Amino acid sequence: MSTVEVMQVNKQINPISAIKVVDTGTFRIKKLKEGDSIDGHARRQTVLYIPGLDGRGDYSQQSFIELANNNYDVYVVNLQPNDRSNFLELANLISNSIHDDVTLVGESMGALLASYIATKDKVNEKIKQLVLINPATSYDRSLWPILTPALTRSGSLYPVLSRLALLTTIEPKQFQRIGSGIIGRIKSIDDANNEIKRLLDANEAIGSILPQETLQFRVENILAKGNFYMDTKKYKRIFSNTLILIGNNDRLLPSKEEGSRLRKLLSNAASVQVKSFDTGHAILDGTVNLYEEIQANIKYIEQLNNPLYYVNSTYPSAADLADFDSRYGNIIKGFSPIFLSKTENGSIVEGVTTLPTARDIDGPVLFVGNHQLFGADLGIIIKKFIDEKEVLLRGLAHPILFVNGTGGDSQLLNQFVKFGAVPVSSLTYLELLKRKENILLFPGGVSEAYQSTKQGDKYSLFWPEKIDFIRFAAAYNATIIPFSAIGTYSLTCSYLLTHSLLLTHSLLLTRSYSLALTHSLTLKGMADSVEMVLDKNDIIKLPIIGEEVLNNVNVMKQARANGNETFLAPVVVPKLPSRNYFLFHKPYNTQDLNMYDKARCREVYTQIKNDVSQGITELIDIREKDPYGQDFLKRVTYELVNRKQAPWVSE
Repeated sequence: MSTVEVMQVNKQINPISAIKVVDTGTFRIKKLKEGDSIDGHARRQTVLYIPGLDGRGDYSQQSFIELANNNYDVYVVNLQPNDRSNFLELANLISNSIHDDVTLVGESMGALLASYIATKDKVNEKIKQLVLINPATSYDRSLWPILTPALTRSGSLYPVLSRLALLTTIEPKQFQRIGSGIIGRIKSIDDANNEIKRLLDANEAIGSILPQETLQFRVENILAKGNFYMDTKKYKRIFSNTLILIGNNDRLLPSKEEGSRLRKLLSNAASVQVKSFDTGHAILDGTVNLYEEIQANIKYIEQLNNPLYYVNSTYPSAADLADFDSRYGNIIKGFSPIFLSKTENGSIVEGVTTLPTARDIDGPVLFVGNHQLFGADLGIIIKKFIDEKEVLLRGLAHPILFVNGTGGDSQLLNQFVKFGAVPVSSLTYLELLKRKENILLFPGGVSEAYQSTKQGDKYSLFWPEKIDFIRFAAAYNATIIPFSAIGTYSLTCSYLLTHSLLLTHSLLLTRSYSLALTHSLTLKGMADSVEMVLDKNDIIKLPIIGEEVLNNVNVMKQARANGNETFLAPVVVPKLPSRNYFLFHKPYNTQDLNMYDKARCREVYTQIKNDVSQGITELIDIREKDPYGQDFLKRVTYELVNRKQAPWVSE
């Protein structure tokens, strides 16, 4: 771009204006409409919109007028057909215009620019919300690098071919809505003639807005070069709350796949939410209400930042329970879990019906036990108490599962929340105690769930030295019930580990992948029947990728202040499911325990930890005597023939 003096259209910029209005002659940032303040004294919010390849985004104007009517000042980037600013020049012009907090909205080519701008130092801290709409970050994985040269060199056929390309952005429902609008406006022959003239004018306007030479320049110097500059490592420099809106039927770009890709790449973003719609490339034609989506995303961000948000929970609905059973019921049956409880006299009975719950004693109950590999036992325990006691245990889960939508997977997060999961923290724990809830705690956390079987740590406890959870329980007179669990490491017939499984795992060990793997193994049953091939130390030592893996996990949120957990899933070989065993010990009443008596609290902590450890030994002995414990085929055959669970003691 030749050196052009940037002229400021509005010399008297409002001192609180977030955007500088600029005009280079071919590049403009203009205010679309000043926001209508809901409160005369309230500061308006700011949206900056970067359009797609046409440089105008005229069809999306109505979406931004609605934002302006709801307390937003809306600024729009406008590129004239003769603008020859390349990717970096445009990014710099837009970056320099951002003076304060903005919601940066980019569509298609504009989303590619917005993504790059969000990586720039000092600018990224001003982008409080990043909205990417069918982002052209997927351009280099589409057919357009092949098709565009033919289109731009089509000569006299360009007007026809460009209009055909435009038609691919519009869905049948959109055609129907456009057609209905036109028909609704026709009341006379003159109206019909006017509508036909408008269509012809719009048709001719395509060639003037995006002539061949402009299309060629923008494809080569903005789309192609922009994808080169936005390599995969660049996305780790995006820290803003990010909303990605995807048209599942986009025929211009592989947007559906791109949404999933960006969800994984944006591992350092404060939050990532991907929402998809049954639309094509042109989302902002009125099909999607942008104002509502931005507001819903703000609420989503507030939820993530409010540690007590997930404390509010209701008992799963009949539909939720039916859905759980349809998805995981047969898997749990395949594990044939055995639940045992100790009575006051030390005898062991089957089931959990004798155990007290918060409803029984009108006070909080804390279930404390050891984590099995991948935390695969969590869902089994919660479902057991729903089935036998009709109570919901509130599992204290690692906070990373609630950050970035569990790797951006809102469906997985919803599943956790429906069944009572809460991000573990002192605040949430105290609030649950205060509300007299049934609380499920695994003090060993990630260290226990991802412990290495290669180092002989099959059932080692990785509990912290701090005894805070005991002291807090005492403050609310909670009843503590220790429990022990085994089964994950008792494995039988082995499957071969394919090279592709190992390679895929090694190459994709980022935060999102680690979470996805954990979810897959936990809910699909593999976690209860595996043999470890690579533990976290082996993975970190791998050449080339080991250092990058370590860098990824080092930025993850910790469950404890100053924690040093490594949220990194091991590589495993799947095997046939082993039976799981759970033993619940005699309850501890903390009514007479003074939370300020640290020595006594330490004694109770040690006793509970010993109960869990000794219970593991007891369960191993029980498993050895179980005629069906370690023989999957024998157990399944018995249960299929007799239509009941195989016994854990000899009949």
